[in-house]
Amino acid sequence: MNWNNACRALLSAVAASLSLILDAALHP
Repeated sequence: MNWNNACRALLSAVAASLSLILDAALHP
């Protein structure tokens, strides 16, 4: 696994968790 794939996987995980947190915050 090279650095490009690792960065892409990390960014997608961060984006997914951020969208979940924002969704929970906007729709209590």
